[in-house]
Amino acid sequence: MIKIRKSKNDCTVPFINVATLCVAILMLMGCSGSSTAPGNESPIPGVYYLRGEKIVSTVSAGNTGEIEQDTTFVLLIVKIQKVENERNRFRFYGLDGADVSEEGNHRVFPECNDPEQCEIYGSIAGEDLLIDVSNGERSYHASGNVYQTYDPYIDIEAEYEYQDVTIHYTLEGDQKVDTL
Repeated sequence: MIKIRKSKNDCTVPFINVATLCVAILMLMGCSGSSTAPGNESPIPGVYYLRGEKIVSTVSAGNTGEIEQDTTFVLLIVKIQKVENERNRFRFYGLDGADVSEEGNHRVFPECNDPEQCEIYGSIAGEDLLIDVSNGERSYHASGNVYQTYDPYIDIEAEYEYQDVTIHYTLEGDQKVDTL
């Protein structure tokens, strides 16, 4: 608690204490919004809770040309980490269809069981996000926006493709933890 004391003969004491209090509050406000290291001003790295829609489209067997679709609501915990010494390059962990999948096989690296070995990289320039990963016939393409505000926010449109399966994602969410 800061106390302001006024002396009978000195009218400047309250002003000085109020001014000091204001400067302290402004300093705290300026420092509390980001925990990024010096030289890395990006507020992007962190853990995000993404939610949205997942539409699985499968061409039916028997060459009938019919497409079966199944739409589900998904919740993802995605970690975004800045790649050191590379401008605008980020590593992503937990993107369904890229390095993880509920179906197991519907991801770019199906043989990979350790997220540290399933390397998904993308770029973020300004507010534009782009991820383009391929492994043989499997591919994952995503584009979207990262709104770099006090509380960074992401929206992503992504698509996973392999043989007769296409999975479309529409995701959005905000940062929950900004330190890694």
